[in-house]
Amino acid sequence: MTARLGLAIALLLLLPSTSGAQSSAAVVAAKIETGAAPCGVVAGAGAIWVSNIGDATVVRIDPATNDVTARITVHPNPCGLAFSGGSLWVQTGAGVADRIDVATGKVVATVRVGRDSYDVQVGHGSVWVTNHRDGTVSRIDPRTNRVKKTIRLPAGTRAAGLAITSRHVWVGADLTASIYRIDPKTNAVRRVRTPESGPAWFAAQPGSLWVANTVSDSISRLNPITGATLATVAVGKLPVDLELADGELWVPNTRADTVSRVDAASKATTETIPVGSQPIVIEAAFGDIWVTHLGGTAVWRLHSST
Repeated sequence: MTARLGLAIALLLLLPSTSGAQSSAAVVAAKIETGAAPCGVVAGAGAIWVSNIGDATVVRIDPATNDVTARITVHPNPCGLAFSGGSLWVQTGAGVADRIDVATGKVVATVRVGRDSYDVQVGHGSVWVTNHRDGTVSRIDPRTNRVKKTIRLPAGTRAAGLAITSRHVWVGADLTASIYRIDPKTNAVRRVRTPESGPAWFAAQPGSLWVANTVSDSISRLNPITGATLATVAVGKLPVDLELADGELWVPNTRADTVSRVDAASKATTETIPVGSQPIVIEAAFGDIWVTHLGGTAVWRLHSST
């Protein structure tokens, strides 16, 4: 799940809560200091991994103790993270993706991608990286650590977030009202227009696909095969890298310093949670919700019994 350099904006006042009744409120279980401007977060190999844009590091958190147990130097401006097969893939703003062997904590490969890379995901036998300014997607072969295909989106497109579904790779475009569907068998690209503006970041599970609309301040449920919009829910200012877990959407609202909690079945916002400065990426793991903050130095661990 993963954003990003273009979203590091000035701190604004908290929006008033729009939460309604909920069965259990989320509480802050821990605030874990990781480094300057924590951005990406992902679970893997029994740990939580966090990238820090401000000091070019990736840290490992032990979820049993909330202690940082490793710190790894990577290329400048790291954010997006993806875990697969013992490797942690790190999208950076340096025009490269770093591959970390989590067993050793070492960077074992560096793969050159495009300018202003934005997100990274793993699926369909490849590692996928979006390049925002280039309007391209780099498809990496993890067996060779080389880009085997650079997929170009229509001219003027700014490639943002990624999602992997059973049939396709989805690409958001935060400056348009369109998303893009890639056929991993052929690398063919199909444009899907959306009724909301700025569809950029995704949450995907089998049979389910959601997108955060950064301009419209909303999230939308999509048909996971066609990409057609099925429903839209208003959230906070500048929603970014949402997460779907146990029938709920957790949405970081970067300009509101809040997280919206949305019931996926009823499409209702059940809670608006004040968090730290500029929340940007969320991961559901180890029974909790983990939130990074571009405007701070800590990852917040939220707990909610259900």
